[in-house]
Amino acid sequence: MIFQKAKYRHDSFALTVASVLIGSILLPSSALAAAKTSKIPHKNWDHASETAFSPNSNLGTLSTALRFVLVTGLHKNLSLLLLHDVKNQKPIQDVVKQHGMDKAQDAVVKAIRSAKNSHAAEWNEMLASIYKRHFSDEALQSIMTERETSPYFSELIEKQALIAAETQIHGKDIFTEAKADVLDTIAEASL
Repeated sequence: MIFQKAKYRHDSFALTVASVLIGSILLPSSALAAAKTSKIPHKNWDHASETAFSPNSNLGTLSTALRFVLVTGLHKNLSLLLLHDVKNQKPIQDVVKQHGMDKAQDAVVKAIRSAKNSHAAEWNEMLASIYKRHFSDEALQSIMTERETSPYFSELIEKQALIAAETQIHGKDIFTEAKADVLDTIAEASL
């Protein structure tokens, strides 16, 4: 399998929280339909108020949710999703055949890091907007500090299918742009 030696490290908690998003690529249509009814703004984050999604006074704040995305390692999932999606693309396979696995892997990892860095702020805000809609600041803080022992951890696991579906819908444009950046970088690279 291509890129078996990818240089990404995650602890088990971050993998537990983030791994479901890779599975979101193949979510059942019922989960996607449920996510489409959510009221998360698409790209205009600057005009979204802290409580624009629900009258619930328990709603988390964007700053806490952004911290949650960073502390739990969710910010790394864009890289993982990109690697998962591009590793079997024809342009990548052609580079592997032409230049060998080591050179191709290095080029792809650099291209993914570059695309991730270019789209990180928008991706992280999108994720934070989703998590703040589902969890209060108290719940997010608890999960960040108590991890698997948090009283909210089981709720986090229960909501992952819906959160993954919302991420797939609301992150589609960001992901598509980042993927195009990776493939363009590889096409233009002189290995």
